[in-house]
Amino acid sequence: MDTQKLKEKILQLAIQGKLVEQNPNDESASELLKEIEIEKKKLYKEGKIRKPKKLPPIKEEEKPFDIPESWEWVRLGNIGEIIGGGTPKTSKKEYWEKGHIPWITPADLSGYKNKYIEKGSRSITEIGLKKSSARLMPKGTVIFSSRAPIGYTVIAKNKISTNQGFKSCSPYIVEMNQYIYYFLIISAKKINEEATGTTFKEVSGKLVSQIMFSLPPLEEQKRIVEKIDELFKLIDNLDSDKEKLLETIELIRNKVLQDAIQGKLVDQDSNDEPASELLKKIETEKKKLYKEGKIRKPKKLPPIKDDEKPFEIPESWEWVRLGNSCNIIMGQSPKGNTVGEEGIEFHQGKIFFGDKYLKESDKFTIKPKKIANIEDVILSVRAPVGTVNITERQICIGRGLCAIRPLLKIKTDFNYYWIKAFNETLLDKSTGTTFKAISMTTINELVIPLPPLNEQKRIVEKIDSVFNLCELLKKYICK
Repeated sequence: MDTQKLKEKILQLAIQGKLVEQNPNDESASELLKEIEIEKKKLYKEGKIRKPKKLPPIKEEEKPFDIPESWEWVRLGNIGEIIGGGTPKTSKKEYWEKGHIPWITPADLSGYKNKYIEKGSRSITEIGLKKSSARLMPKGTVIFSSRAPIGYTVIAKNKISTNQGFKSCSPYIVEMNQYIYYFLIISAKKINEEATGTTFKEVSGKLVSQIMFSLPPLEEQKRIVEKIDELFKLIDNLDSDKEKLLETIELIRNKVLQDAIQGKLVDQDSNDEPASELLKKIETEKKKLYKEGKIRKPKKLPPIKDDEKPFEIPESWEWVRLGNSCNIIMGQSPKGNTVGEEGIEFHQGKIFFGDKYLKESDKFTIKPKKIANIEDVILSVRAPVGTVNITERQICIGRGLCAIRPLLKIKTDFNYYWIKAFNETLLDKSTGTTFKAISMTTINELVIPLPPLNEQKRIVEKIDSVFNLCELLKKYICK
């Protein structure tokens, strides 16, 4: 299993704003830039940094990928001081003997696996520091090797100095250092491509300061770092037993779904319109659709009893029956069972189900009875019960399937994940001796928790993010 490539993929998602969800309550990166500018002026006034050089503005064609709206493209030198290093004369004993200032070279980082570093194999004296181009960099500086080789990256655990083989970044706001650390790790290959030199390749301080940097809001940076650390730990602890690993991935997926339906996966936002208002809109839409003849007269479903609620949900959520938020279309065989090679695609049972999206059937009918529309959730209602897919095209569904269509335009993936999460409940409610099946009444009366519409979107984004990473893990495990 190529764990290194997997880590690189995770970091790539992170710097593109695809690893964790954006929170509208976060102070934007544009505001963070204002704070950085204030801190930069303060540090210069106090003599703690050199006068910052003006960097060239960013051109549109320089931006390598799209970033979220709350992020900003900046140059690395805009958010931290780029600091080189130096080596005191080795012939001068007073520069080295009894030195107490940590001093590192790229050789100290060969094979080094930790995120933080305290010291290298040698230290220098105060006079050695003063008489060389080495600088004492503050705790939290992101140390980046700029030659022989390019790309070693660590964070200073304390005040530290380096030789001339580094172009380190001391962030003006130190809390940004871990995100910068991960950014430089994934950017090392691209930086190396810009290097010049004959004996050995090297990147200059000017080049490092002009590196394009995707800047998230500070709070999102913290969430990104936390998620990277969590995933990297999981990868590092991977056992060689493939079956156990795949089992663990499945447990993660199930845990994410359980957290999602209980309101524990993403934060609630007090600005979201509550689910009670969403239900009113659904009811209005339901009446409109019935009046237009687009749905049958909705049946009155029984009220929900307290003992039907399996867990506590957030205050802004509501317990509903599935039939009150969706239109359920039970499948039916085509007229006269005429299934051939012409007409509309026909599906019977879960024969052509994929991982998430319905595969193409090899059967067609010119006399369809029940139609599932694009983006309907397709549920198998017998032999077996509970498998779900999404259809990306209009199809005819036969017995063994039903289509679940929201009465109000709700992101299809939300219903897909919700039905998956209640798979066990549907199985428990199935009946039959030869094979198990569930009725339309059972599906209509399924009790589900309904979040506010905006929270539904955040939940889907989060589930997608985790599930995509799980798929990546599976891919690398099964290589």
